[in-house]
Amino acid sequence: MRPSAVPVSAQSGKIPGAEEPDSVLRKIFTGNGIVTILAVLLALFLGGLLIAATDKVVAATSSYFFARPTDFLSAVWSAATGSYVALFQGAVFNPGPAALPDSSPR
Repeated sequence: MRPSAVPVSAQSGKIPGAEEPDSVLRKIFTGNGIVTILAVLLALFLGGLLIAATDKVVAATSSYFFARPTDFLSAVWSAATGSYVALFQGAVFNPGPAALPDSSPR
């Protein structure tokens, strides 16, 4: 096979040294901030699926999914939201009463 007499830049259709015009959507979705936000949202979604997949109530309601799908979807929602609420309350802020036992001498 003989090498081509046409330079590589001419074969690709791009002019050497010229900037490639990026679309607005490409700039938005490849920016650092939006990529970080999308990664966190994807992690929360996949974590919710894993939480729901290991929940006993979800497993029980999946056996009659086609008879009453709202039971299954409700169980998935309550398992995921309950776990994330508990995570937030344990890590950031719990508006309820303190769960620590009273350690004062009696």
